Amino acid sequence: MRDEYKFQHYVPRMHLKKFFVSNSNSQVWVFDKPNERKFQSTLDNIGGENFFYDPAEFEDPEIESLLTKIEGKAGDPYKKLLSEGSLSTLTKKRKDADGAVFISTI
Repeated sequence: MRDEYKFQHYVPRMHLKKFFVSNSNSQVWVFDKPNERKFQSTLDNIGGENFFYDPAEFEDPEIESLLTKIEGKAGDPYKKLLSEGSLSTLTKKRKDADGAVFISTI
């Protein structure tokens, strides 16, 4: 069994980071709806599951690797959207290529 990319996020980490607890660079508040409880956790433990995209039997985590690349390219458009409320300052090529691919995968 491989350990690389074991925990795979279905909520992108860059989005989860927007919910950091005040004065923390690693903790977010979590609400466990079925058990009606709240607690703090790190990004490594929330918004994903073990082998969500790529089963443990697969030697190469292809889908997780692809999503990691997409999130990397979409980082700037995503930050612009959150900080300015618009993507108007990005070039059309950048919006179309990186932003659209990212939005379509989440």
